[in-house]
Amino acid sequence: MNTLEKLDLKDPRLYRRKACINGKTYGYLYAEPKEGYSRTVFLIHGFPDLSMGWRYQIPFFLGLGHRVICPDCLGYGQSDSPSGSVVPFSLKSQCTDFHGLAVQLGCQNIILGGHDWGSMMASRFALYFPDFVTHLILFVVPLFPPSSTYCSVSDLVKLQPSFGYMLQFGSDDYEIESHTQSEDGIRGFLNALYGGLTTDGRRAISATNGIDFDIVSHLVPSKLLTEEDLQYYVSEYSRTGLRGPCNTYRVLHQNFIDETPFLSNGGDKKVEVNCPTLFVRAMDDFAITSSMVDTMLPYIPHLTIKEVRSSHWIMIQRPQKVNEIVQTWLQEQGINQN
Repeated sequence: MNTLEKLDLKDPRLYRRKACINGKTYGYLYAEPKEGYSRTVFLIHGFPDLSMGWRYQIPFFLGLGHRVICPDCLGYGQSDSPSGSVVPFSLKSQCTDFHGLAVQLGCQNIILGGHDWGSMMASRFALYFPDFVTHLILFVVPLFPPSSTYCSVSDLVKLQPSFGYMLQFGSDDYEIESHTQSEDGIRGFLNALYGGLTTDGRRAISATNGIDFDIVSHLVPSKLLTEEDLQYYVSEYSRTGLRGPCNTYRVLHQNFIDETPFLSNGGDKKVEVNCPTLFVRAMDDFAITSSMVDTMLPYIPHLTIKEVRSSHWIMIQRPQKVNEIVQTWLQEQGINQN
């Protein structure tokens, strides 16, 4: 197995680049082995994360001889954050953009990975562009198959209370944004999301209610982020704020509309991911239940499931274990180190 390595932004193998795709500018991290590569790994982060969320996986994949591309999703980091309509933030819109980026970089196919909302996007990418994804890796969030009926966030929460936080994150009064206007506000929000605790062990976030901002200022620093990591995140989020990232929770109806061809009569799309797929579940994540995992089983015939004792932030909390699981699975798929 590869030795665990944490990526530094000053790593000479790493390039910070930008590309214009469908009228939007995306920032992305780009790295390739000096010896050349035969495959490209494309990694999509979640909320509230950045391309650097893959800081333990980029060196790992480089060590396996793969080129690695990690974009900042729309509204995050160095990517644009369009105002007005939330449609550009839909899963289909961003999948189309990321496909365009991969093609622009010369990819004929990719190994695709995603975490959290990035996992949602990755599974949709595999549905929209099935011939482009040779292997799919989903962290924490399973495939949620397209539905024939729209379920609003409020109705979803009635069915699944562990999604209650979504009401706050995507609220019409922009509650998250109102508390993250300053660097201190952003720092407190991120510290809460990454597991910061009070001295008596309380969290500022719950699955059912979201963030309790009265507690945020009393949290000690999260153990998952170094001060350098946290300052980098604060700096990146200070550029355009949290409106773009929170739009992820405001675009669910557009996602539903985009996916109707999968289910409508005469639709030419099939709700099935046919490529080999690895799902790595974080057993201590507060939102994902076993029934949610079971729901995806009929839709992914070539599925491998692995479980890791970890919180939501599995790639940075248990990076060695995660990388070992991925490397073993890739070897089982016949993808060996160059």
